[in-house]
Amino acid sequence: MKRILLLTLPLLAACTRTLFPDPTGPEKMIALEARLSTADTLHTLYASYSLHDDVVPADDLTISCYINGEKKAETTDYEAYTTHANAYRLRADIAPGDIVRIVAVSPGGAAEAEAEVTAPPAPLLERVEIDGDLSGVGLGKTLLVRIRLKDTPGERNWFRMQLFRHQETFDVVKEEHLGPARALAARCGHVTAEVFPQTEKEPLLNPTASEPANQWDRDYFLNRHNFFTDELFTDGSYTLQVRVAAALLLFPELSFWSNIGEYLDEDLRKWVQYPMVYRTDREMAVWISSLTRTDYLRTRLWEQNRFSLTGFYVFDQQFSEEMVYPENVKGGIGCVSVRSVSEVRLDLGSIRFDCDQYNKWRHPDIL
Repeated sequence: MKRILLLTLPLLAACTRTLFPDPTGPEKMIALEARLSTADTLHTLYASYSLHDDVVPADDLTISCYINGEKKAETTDYEAYTTHANAYRLRADIAPGDIVRIVAVSPGGAAEAEAEVTAPPAPLLERVEIDGDLSGVGLGKTLLVRIRLKDTPGERNWFRMQLFRHQETFDVVKEEHLGPARALAARCGHVTAEVFPQTEKEPLLNPTASEPANQWDRDYFLNRHNFFTDELFTDGSYTLQVRVAAALLLFPELSFWSNIGEYLDEDLRKWVQYPMVYRTDREMAVWISSLTRTDYLRTRLWEQNRFSLTGFYVFDQQFSEEMVYPENVKGGIGCVSVRSVSEVRLDLGSIRFDCDQYNKWRHPDIL
């Protein structure tokens, strides 16, 4: 028995392997993440250093932006974003079809990374309309938004839908006193915010017909960020139909309410007080963004990793495999993409409301 045991020891030793091998590859790599947009001129890039055993913010990079071979912007300034990344901002105009190259270099060229991407064609919006009563915001009231989209023939396309509300509130009395030339001086509030529609009944955005268990439901298949492809309308057209709570679009939002205002009357040479009267101008903006294939797959995989697939996070974490994300950063890791945006704005009208002596407001036209 001892002889057999001695003979088996070399075999066991030959089958052993190092459980934690020494890391290979560069000790320090630049990681870049950015979603540039043709709808913006100020773009944010998130930069980190990927080390063998950690990820730390990159605070010493020079980042340059080239469009169609010409340098358009360069910066070394950054803002702290998270414990793992800093935010660098560049200002540049990007149009569909532009070739965009981002270059990031550390001091002395110790690390360098770059990414090149062509901005995809802008989506073709044939018609956008809103159906519903815009005169009130009753409880549970919704508005139907229809978006007619035409596919770019002969190629595969990837998209995202977003809705925004824009509101500007003016002091009516001051506006009338100051006149058109100084109307902006009477503006006392401005709001721009994304609005999240109800998409459960729209097969293009919710192909599995999933319904949220509650407003905090993070089911991946609900497609919370409204990505979609042209699979259901290849080389044709399609009408997206979603519903939006009327209160989200129509109800005025202002950070303060005052019952008494005042302005300087230059003729009387004194301050004149008056009861406040507000007017809010309202618009809804519809964005359809065109994405590259790499951007679409990377974003959807990120959502799959972040959101729940089974409804039980323990199962998701224990039985799902590690994600392999598409990348396009050379000399480093990460993804830089450009999204081409087509925007349509719809006028939702204006409302006026008065403030009474008890610092309350009333506007019977929407209640």
